[in-house]
Amino acid sequence: MKNNKQKLITFGVVISVFLIFWSTQMDLPEDGPPAFGPPFLAEDENQLSLFVVGDSDFKMEMLREKGLHYSSASMQKVDSLEDAQLDHPGLEIESAPAYLVFNTRELEYKTYELDDLIRYLKKSKEKQ
Repeated sequence: MKNNKQKLITFGVVISVFLIFWSTQMDLPEDGPPAFGPPFLAEDENQLSLFVVGDSDFKMEMLREKGLHYSSASMQKVDSLEDAQLDHPGLEIESAPAYLVFNTRELEYKTYELDDLIRYLKKSKEKQ
């Protein structure tokens, strides 16, 4: 009976280790893992992904008004600098407002000025 119990425990541990290993695996590009994962990364090359901290008035329509039209874009906003710093320390956000632009693999641009964001996006759009 004791031997069966040990086998059952060993089997459970092996299954647990396998499930943990399997759940941490993801389809990564061949050139390495992305620096940041969802929900920040853009889903495809033609998509814009923004993370806005501390600017509750910011809306995607503001970009459209400046002539920046994106067929697909995603945006996340956090009103509190402290929340952003606690939840996402890897982003190294120093102050608010902060505007972060992500491509499909990494943080592409970070600024603390809305005008800088718009200039960057205009230059980026011209390159496309």
